[in-house]
Amino acid sequence: MKIIKCFYLSFTALIFTCIRTQPLCAQALEGRALADSLIQELPKTKNDTDQVKLIVKAARALSQIDPAAAMHYADSGIQLSTQRKWKKGIGLAYMSKSRIYRVTSDYAAGLENAGKAYEVFDSLNWKPGMADALSETSNHYERLANYSKAIENNFKALGIYEGLGLDINIAWIYNNIGVDYYRLSDYPKAIENYNKSLKFFKKTNNKYGIASALDNIASVYEEQGEFKQVNDYNLQAIKLFEEIDDEPAMGRIYINRGNFLKDRTNFDSALIFYKKAIKIAQKLGVKTTLAFGNGGIGEVYFNLAKNRAGKYSIPDSLKMSRTMLLQKAHDYFSRALEFSKKAGDLSLMMEYTGFLSETETLQGNYKAALNSYKQSTQYKDSIFNDDNKTKIAALENQRLTEVKDKEIQLLNKENALQASEQGKKNTEAKRVKNIQYFIIAALGIVVLAAVIIALIQFRNSKQKQKVNALLRNQKEKVESTLTELKSTQAQLIQSEKMASLGELTAGIAHEIQNPLNFINNFSEVNTELIAEMKNELLSNNNEEAISIANHIEENEEKISHHGKRADAIVKGMLQHSRMSTGQKELTDINALAEQYIRLSYQGIRAKDKYFKATIQTVFDPGIEKINIVSQDIGRVLLNIYNNAFYAVQEKKKTAEETYEPTVLIFTKNAEDKIEIHIKDNGNGIPQKILDKIFQPFYTTKPAGEGTGLGLSLSYDIIKTHGGEIKLKTKEGEGSEFIIELPDKKIG
Repeated sequence: MKIIKCFYLSFTALIFTCIRTQPLCAQALEGRALADSLIQELPKTKNDTDQVKLIVKAARALSQIDPAAAMHYADSGIQLSTQRKWKKGIGLAYMSKSRIYRVTSDYAAGLENAGKAYEVFDSLNWKPGMADALSETSNHYERLANYSKAIENNFKALGIYEGLGLDINIAWIYNNIGVDYYRLSDYPKAIENYNKSLKFFKKTNNKYGIASALDNIASVYEEQGEFKQVNDYNLQAIKLFEEIDDEPAMGRIYINRGNFLKDRTNFDSALIFYKKAIKIAQKLGVKTTLAFGNGGIGEVYFNLAKNRAGKYSIPDSLKMSRTMLLQKAHDYFSRALEFSKKAGDLSLMMEYTGFLSETETLQGNYKAALNSYKQSTQYKDSIFNDDNKTKIAALENQRLTEVKDKEIQLLNKENALQASEQGKKNTEAKRVKNIQYFIIAALGIVVLAAVIIALIQFRNSKQKQKVNALLRNQKEKVESTLTELKSTQAQLIQSEKMASLGELTAGIAHEIQNPLNFINNFSEVNTELIAEMKNELLSNNNEEAISIANHIEENEEKISHHGKRADAIVKGMLQHSRMSTGQKELTDINALAEQYIRLSYQGIRAKDKYFKATIQTVFDPGIEKINIVSQDIGRVLLNIYNNAFYAVQEKKKTAEETYEPTVLIFTKNAEDKIEIHIKDNGNGIPQKILDKIFQPFYTTKPAGEGTGLGLSLSYDIIKTHGGEIKLKTKEGEGSEFIIELPDKKIG
């Protein structure tokens, strides 16, 4: 559901694409009536620039309901503005075309037109237009899932808006940046930018923006598992939207509320909010909200149908046969797909055909499931096709090429001037050089003759020297090869150590980042609350001041909690990151195994934010502390954990949709030894190479991804501790490493 949540989260973020201070939904509701009224005004308008403005407004009004007609008016605006040499009108018309291409999902063409608009506005030095074009460019990159480019263009737009002092625009840009970071799963930066947008919305007293920011912050907290904050922020946003009676926004936030309740398995309450959203969307004719509402209800029934193990508590009102639940899910997903098609949203069409394929599979309709899956793949290809990628890459390189061409032209001119002057000098120089070459050639003949005579005289002695030199060279090559081999081995061992350190560092950074961000955020909020409390005290409003003080106290508790959490992480990591002295110490194996699995997972996630795996741990509480070199055993665990995650990550690329990457760790007290089992459900290891995996420099990973020393070093470390590493594997099903350590309390 996170894909759908991401798309819906940015709905308010697209406000800039039409009018910088007016929500997109209000624009869409004007519909055909607004377009018709604008077109009727055209004959009455004598001024050419006013005509272009009306044409561009008509194109904007029609972009959501009739893209073809909208494109006609946008092209007319370009033609008329070109005839009258009104450059600003040309730029405005290009902006309209870019928005229309976004509606029709032609993002490459949209980027091209947004770029043309920016060039026009830049030539006029019209700052508001330049910022709008950059914001529109970021919208296209968002739809192409190129969030880094979206962030880059949003920050450029932000710089311009800040220079102009346009607070409301600044607020929305911060909101957009927050959305991009959210999609990149960079939740600390997402919440940082959402809080900045909230600050500017409050400054401008924009209740719509305040509610949108609160709703977005709730989404971040939901991803962080802070469900109390999710509930608080979500309810605040709903209250604000209901106060301003913004029905389109209410429809959207009811969807978000339904999603939150559904994910918490509160299915009957989730259905209430989905149905509220659908009722509003039917009244307003908002196809996207209708798609989300029906899709959400479909997910409720789909989840209940999969509830074989009694995972969910099913309300009495929803208790029915599995067949009936699947049929209802199928019906609602079908409706969601139809509304997605009417809205022309390829992303939603891809999502709901995927849901239909899963539902039809559970129903046993395998042919229909295959057709739905193919449709979903086609929609995905339409969004991320190679042609679009090629066009976008060409657009990004176009400006660099133009700059290089100009530089080459200047260089050619300079070279031509230099060549003209040099030509005269070269003519005289050639004549002198010809004489010199003749003299050198004559001397060369004399010297060559002398060399030939010398070679003949010393031929015998040279033969003996050659044999001796050959033997000496062979000896030197053997010695050099041995030296290089030793050097290479040392470098590879160091490379493996650095790779392990890199994995550990990535895990530590990820672990400590969240509590520090929460500390910063709550501190910033407390600063604002203290200022508000002072104002209330000066106004003798003691009750409100006490209420604010309570909020400050709650936030201080959270700061303290997250501070202690960060402190514990740092202390633990300092203990395990000290240079190994080889001295053994009593160590809790269960705690060590749990700590390094978390660090390994976060290290993998730092490289690939979209990777997810289930981690299962079963630790034997009867295991006492044993005497080991904890840093060395930690390195062994990190190596094997990383291999397990790599195995399931590779299998996920080719496995069916139902495949869930899983890594299981359990410990066992077996008489005079301790066992650590690390099991994955990856592709397993072929039997023919089992004898090689502990050999130095042997690796199954592609070139550049592994040195082949991880398991070899791990094997040596365990042997040094008097233990063993064993392997059980089945090709296609997974592998299990078993680390056995002697149960020694001393020595």
